[in-house]
Amino acid sequence: MFGQSTVVSAVISATALLVGLLAIKKIAIGRLQHISRKTQTDLDDLVIDSINRIGWPVYVVVPILVAAQQLRLSGTIRSVLEASALIILVFYAVYAFQYLLVRLLHRLLRFHQSQGQQVDQTVTGFLELAVRILLWGLAVIVVLQNLGFNVTALLGGLGIAGLAVGIALQNVLVDVFSFFSIYFDKPFETGDFIVIGDEAGTVERVGLKSTRIRTLQGQELVMSNAELTSKHIHNYRHLKKRRVVMEFGVTYQTPVNQLKKVPETVAKIVEGIDHIELGRIHLKALADANLTYELVYFVLNNEYDVYMDAQQQLNLRLLEKFAQHKIEFAYPTQTIHLEK
Repeated sequence: MFGQSTVVSAVISATALLVGLLAIKKIAIGRLQHISRKTQTDLDDLVIDSINRIGWPVYVVVPILVAAQQLRLSGTIRSVLEASALIILVFYAVYAFQYLLVRLLHRLLRFHQSQGQQVDQTVTGFLELAVRILLWGLAVIVVLQNLGFNVTALLGGLGIAGLAVGIALQNVLVDVFSFFSIYFDKPFETGDFIVIGDEAGTVERVGLKSTRIRTLQGQELVMSNAELTSKHIHNYRHLKKRRVVMEFGVTYQTPVNQLKKVPETVAKIVEGIDHIELGRIHLKALADANLTYELVYFVLNNEYDVYMDAQQQLNLRLLEKFAQHKIEFAYPTQTIHLEK
């Protein structure tokens, strides 16, 4: 049995400690709020919110432990109290720290968005999940170790199980790691027009395992991230100038003075079309069936439709101008000479 004076002393100590802890919390939060009003950053607000998430059980369990020490409770009761206190303290510590990390993660992602970078919501969700799993996993290990369990054996068992799962999910894990390679290296982003081998389209979504591309034909193409990262990718998002090489031939019957006018005529045609600029135009070769001209021009837009519109206007105006100047385009012909 405990003496009356011992019980009273324990209660007084526990009450004083409880009041002291609550006072310290109030003073600390008040001081931080005063500082936060003078700063432009919201980091101090995050710290205040994290402290506020530490619940009342923390402020109760610490005084109870102090009182238990003074009362010199039996081993079993004290062990139960210490275990309960450990679980409560670790829980609220992880809970507050998790809140702080997740909010910092959101802040970092918002910063990237403000810089014009696209942030996939899949990445945000996955990183949040990874933070929670890591913190709570460490919390469970700390609690079990302090409760006397053999954590080394447990970790060894988990390692073997993880290895088995890793082998079973090898292809999935390769795709997941490829996703992070795509996310950090950024060979393409959502909305980019890309060409992979014989396939071309606009990236609609980059997921953990696969990427979805809307092709020019309209169907959705689903490719694994591992397959994407193993191929050559042509990304047209950063295309400033599209270089186009075009060849056309005229007949050998065309007079030389007309041939000399072709570069000037073509140059004027190119200058009259929006979104393109002339590179060069030359009589390239005296081929077997035609006189070959080579035209190089640049499309000042990365949109494929703009390029095709410009190409169409160029072709039509070439046909129109050459008809006016009576310059004939060459086409495959065969002349047979008969000898008597």
